[in-house]
Amino acid sequence: LFVSSCNRKLFVMVRIRNGSAYGITIQSLLQFNMMKSTHNKLSLMSYLTLAVSQIKPDSREFISDLAHIEEASKINVGDTDKEIQHIQSAINLLSNMLKKFDQNQSEDEEEDQFPRMMTSFCEEAKERFKALKAEVDEIHKHCRELILSFGEGKMTP
Repeated sequence: LFVSSCNRKLFVMVRIRNGSAYGITIQSLLQFNMMKSTHNKLSLMSYLTLAVSQIKPDSREFISDLAHIEEASKINVGDTDKEIQHIQSAINLLSNMLKKFDQNQSEDEEEDQFPRMMTSFCEEAKERFKALKAEVDEIHKHCRELILSFGEGKMTP
């Protein structure tokens, strides 16, 4: 089961074994409750709920998997990518400034402790950024795989 947003409409998609997917708009789910059986006692939504709970009794446990959805939905991948580029630019700028300072410092001047400390800070920042970038690239890879598994073609996350 996958919920996707396309052209400002929400879709529920079910993946089929061969990689294709079928889907309906979330808005149409509201109509399922209005569709009644021939004896007018059971709605289509109630029937589907009963059928799924009989076929897959542990299906209600997925709710515990959704605990972090609300917070995660507040994250915009585009904004995150821009922030990562900003961090990379700041690290590069600091590194270049430290190189220039090192080149301009004469040997007879008293050694300033600030550039030495900032150099070690910059090296640690580069290492941490490298790890962060690797994690973000891995997330993008998983998003592309997920999108392809639902037959949506090649899209960017």
